[in-house]
Amino acid sequence: MFGVPRPVLYAVAGVLVFMWATGTQAGGLLGGSGPCEFQVNADVLNVRAGPGTGENQVDSLLNGAKVRGTPTVVNGFRDLGGGRWAADEFLTRKPGSKCEP
Repeated sequence: MFGVPRPVLYAVAGVLVFMWATGTQAGGLLGGSGPCEFQVNADVLNVRAGPGTGENQVDSLLNGAKVRGTPTVVNGFRDLGGGRWAADEFLTRKPGSKCEP
C-alpha cells in the first residue's frame, strides 16, 4: 500500500494501538509535554461519561488512586480520556507531572 513495506505499517499500527490503549499522547512520546498524572483526594470519586453531574457514572476511583488525564477541563470536570470525566477539584497533580493546555 503506497509503497510502504507491510512490516512498517504493522509497526506503526502497533504503536498507535499502544498509544490508544495506554492513553499516551504523541507529545509525550516525542518529548513534548509529559503525561498529566493525578492522585485522587476524595473518599470515592465518581467518573462520568461527560463533564457534568448529570452524566452517567461509568467508574469510580478510591482515595489515593493514581490516574492519567488530559489538560482539558470543562465545567470543572477533567477529561481522563476515553469518555471518562472526573471533578477536577478532587484531583491533585502529582509532583513533576506536566499538564500543559
